[in-house]
Amino acid sequence: MGTRPVLTATDLPGSPILFPLESGPPVFRLQALLTLMITLKERCMNKWIGSLGVLAILCSIAQGQQKAVTTKGGTLNFVPKFSGSTTLANSAIFETGGRVGIGTTSPASKLSVNGVVTSTSGGFKFPDGSIMTTAHATNGLTRISHGTSLAGLGTPASPLGIALPLTLDLSIDASDLTLTNSAIGGHGLSATGGPNATAAIFNGGPGTATSDGGDAVDLYGGGGSSGGTAIYAIGGSGSVYSGGYGIVAYAGLEPNYSRIHAAYFGGNVTVSGSLSKAGGSFKIDHPLDPANKYLYHSFVESPDMKNIYDGTVTTDAKGQAEVSLPEWFEALNRDFRYQLTVIGKFAQAIVASEIANNRFTIQTDKPNVKVSWQVTGIRQDAWANAHRIPVEEEKTEVKRDHYLHPELYNQPPEKSVDWAERPEMMRAMARQAKQ
Repeated sequence: MGTRPVLTATDLPGSPILFPLESGPPVFRLQALLTLMITLKERCMNKWIGSLGVLAILCSIAQGQQKAVTTKGGTLNFVPKFSGSTTLANSAIFETGGRVGIGTTSPASKLSVNGVVTSTSGGFKFPDGSIMTTAHATNGLTRISHGTSLAGLGTPASPLGIALPLTLDLSIDASDLTLTNSAIGGHGLSATGGPNATAAIFNGGPGTATSDGGDAVDLYGGGGSSGGTAIYAIGGSGSVYSGGYGIVAYAGLEPNYSRIHAAYFGGNVTVSGSLSKAGGSFKIDHPLDPANKYLYHSFVESPDMKNIYDGTVTTDAKGQAEVSLPEWFEALNRDFRYQLTVIGKFAQAIVASEIANNRFTIQTDKPNVKVSWQVTGIRQDAWANAHRIPVEEEKTEVKRDHYLHPELYNQPPEKSVDWAERPEMMRAMARQAKQ
């Protein structure tokens, strides 16, 4: 019968069965095909054939299950899956550039998973050969490495937290801490101090001989239909003594250790209560030399809430003149005082009739006399009646033997009223002055 071409074990792994397929009498070829089909079926049932495409098709033929795949085309880089017996569809696996993504088309590493990865047994093996089956500290994660701003090991027994006191130290031109709250009405920062302690302390950066020191706090109100307030301060309530101040400000030290500028306001200032001061004046550019000088005038003060009104008037041929005052004059003032001065000629002038219906009359002994007049009154409006300024006041027990300006009475700084009211703050300022 001659030599028969065969498919050997080199082409079909397994036992070296010889299959005459392409030559010889038909009976041998039929016998060989039947033998091959029986062998392939056995190998398929034993899961011997893996991903060999040709043999997989032969397996399908041997088992009588061959069907044509009808799906055409596909999506680039997606690994397909059988969505039916004859159709393919995209699976959740995506491969590009040697990176595989599950649930994502943008894998950033060898394997990127968009979702939870579950290990039902075995755990996870790391490059050092260790296997982690749990994140619990007794059988897995034992600690998390972190900087000094955090505390704790990151385990159930020692959870991560903010290290207290928290210290953030940067050496770049950036903020140590930035807080943003995008919620409507949300606060960016809320701080509460302990008993008899300050909620927050801010210190500006130091300057040099040629540069200014840094600001401790820069505050800006938010923009909107109406601008927000940069500072809103309310003093604490006092249960035994007086309530606390809304704002306390002290000037920095001058080279001669004096304190001058405690506050600067670059606009109008409204005070709804009383204003107490040691002195006061206006300060403007000097009218005659505005580029090089200032001009000051002191306030005119009185122990009373006194208003001053003045003007000039000329009497008529009968030596009479009527002075009209604003319609609110008598509603605002009481206890009137008058001064008259004649101008331009020797004459006598008197107040012929006092203020009534917001007017008074002047009489001169000569006609056509120019008269300068001045009228003062004491405020009698509702606020003034409720808040009379005391002319004299006894110092409280805490402030006795202390002075507003102890240096004027040859007393040490510790004898100031500020030391009596706020000793802790004054001690801190004294320490700062020594630095």
